Amino acid sequence: MTQLNAIRKAANDRIHNFNQLVRVGQSRSVEFATECALEVLAELADELGALAMYQQITNRMHQLEQHRVLAPITAMGVQA
Repeated sequence: MTQLNAIRKAANDRIHNFNQLVRVGQSRSVEFATECALEVLAELADELGALAMYQQITNRMHQLEQHRVLAPITAMGVQA
């Protein structure tokens, strides 16, 4: 579970930074970097079998282009 905690924390750190820039209207400058980072983290979650976390991260990736505040990643467990 330590690996999933690290993935969740890294994703939420990226989301937090993106959200701060959304609030001041500067999120476009980090959209691509945030998307790339979230994509890597989603792939790691998928490799570890954490489907719920993978789905949440990929959902946030799709929401980036809207330049709105994103919800944090809350999923932790492995879904069967």
